[in-house]
Amino acid sequence: MSSTDKKLVLAITACPTGVAHTFLAAEKLTQTGPKLGYDIKVETHGSEGIRNDFTAEEIARAEVIILAVDVTVDTSRFNGKKVYQCRVAKAIKDPEGVIETALKEGKQQAGEFNTKTDKNSGQKMGVMKHLMAGVSYMVPIIILGGIFLAVALGLSKAIYGPNYDPGSDNKNFFYYLLKIGEASFTLMIPILGAFIANSIAGRAAIAPALVVSYLGNSPQAFFPLPGINEVTTPTGFVGAIAAGLAIGYTVKWINTWNVPKSLRPVMPIFFIPLVVGFVYSMIMMFVVGSTIGWVMGKFQGWIESTWGNTDNAGNIAIGLGFGILIGAMAGFDMGGPINKIAFLACTGLIGSKIYTPMGAMATAIPVAPLGMGIATWIFRPFYNEEQKTMGTTAFFMGCIGISEGAIPFAVNDPKRVVASNVVGSAIAGGLAGVTGIADLAGHGGPIVAFLGAMGRGNGLAPEVGWGQGWQWTLLALLFMAVGALITAFMYGFWQVIDKKRKGETISMKQFIIKTRDEKVQADKAAKADKVNKKAKKVKLNKKTK
Repeated sequence: MSSTDKKLVLAITACPTGVAHTFLAAEKLTQTGPKLGYDIKVETHGSEGIRNDFTAEEIARAEVIILAVDVTVDTSRFNGKKVYQCRVAKAIKDPEGVIETALKEGKQQAGEFNTKTDKNSGQKMGVMKHLMAGVSYMVPIIILGGIFLAVALGLSKAIYGPNYDPGSDNKNFFYYLLKIGEASFTLMIPILGAFIANSIAGRAAIAPALVVSYLGNSPQAFFPLPGINEVTTPTGFVGAIAAGLAIGYTVKWINTWNVPKSLRPVMPIFFIPLVVGFVYSMIMMFVVGSTIGWVMGKFQGWIESTWGNTDNAGNIAIGLGFGILIGAMAGFDMGGPINKIAFLACTGLIGSKIYTPMGAMATAIPVAPLGMGIATWIFRPFYNEEQKTMGTTAFFMGCIGISEGAIPFAVNDPKRVVASNVVGSAIAGGLAGVTGIADLAGHGGPIVAFLGAMGRGNGLAPEVGWGQGWQWTLLALLFMAVGALITAFMYGFWQVIDKKRKGETISMKQFIIKTRDEKVQADKAAKADKVNKKAKKVKLNKKTK
């Protein structure tokens, strides 16, 4: 059978961050399609943009288009075609089932495609998808701002002393690095609100949501409400989320109006920005701004006075408890919805100069992939060559703060892997929480610590980087290592116990001997390969002479 005689299946994969989930799902679907007798092409909507995009001929020929996405994608080009939508995680876990179900249950798209998730996810997941779309645009800005801010504060204080203020000396290079960080932090909240609205209703919602979110981050614009003192705290990510959702759904409703054709072109560029922008700007400044800002101010004060403050047992318990909770959420689904909820809350607080929740999150993020990598090195006899390679890959992904490196292990062995990841991540997060570890960048892993974005404290002058906060940076790295080792040994010994229960008894002596023998064999193979390469090189040299 020729390639053109086979049924063609098209698929789009996309996750909120556009990194691991997107390409893991693409790889699984690409490998599975030919095994089932289908031609398949996967278009990835990742952090680098759209890759491997479909041609008009391929769309026309396709039996079904699979949308394995956790963010909104434009589907207008698939009008009249059979379309099936699912979560990106489903395509990773069961690619065969997704392809077969798509061919059987895909529905023909007429007009504008409904971007809600599949029937099992419900409305809540639809809202969550929009929130994650906003986060995916905000995170690079936080990382940019956090790293430059940390370098400016950390290095300048290390060089000129702890009382040096880089913001007051415009003749120093650190002043300009600080301004880059401040500009990024000014933009991060408006960007969050704007792209939440964009995910719901498209580009027409960006302008009003951007302006209203910016006003929410400008407390001097709030009208003072009776009984509330002058508010100096911005609404932060709470205000941006509220503005993004409200404006997004309002614009989406406006788009359903039966407007004369002659007026349709002016709706997104004139009516929606002016009318929606004005109405919600007034609401933010005169109604909700002061209220949310007042609540955020009280919350910020409470965090600063308790989290990381070891003056009494109550404060220690608060830091430990929240750190454990954030860490457990980070390790539970490795970049999935639970992880992203914690991530959204922690990154959102960075804009209010509350860095300790992100410190716990950043410490917990790399534990799962680092732990899986270490487990494949220590408990080598339990893994085949493919799994050992996955372990090494997971370890390096953990080093740069990508928790999705542990997903292949969780797919194959969910109970043991998830439990081990949660325990290790919770311990790392708890240790960071009780000591007040801070992170100025909305990212995690050793790379953030090495770049000088981690330390201790909140507010205007946290102790960060390799200058004033060097001891806290080392402590953060230590906590990551502790969590990863706990995950690795818990997962490894759990496998030992389960093998004994199944009658596959292996004593510690046998385990050590088997591990040693594997290493000896690997060394022999590497030595033989080196000898062969040398012999080939000598032979080649003789021929050239």
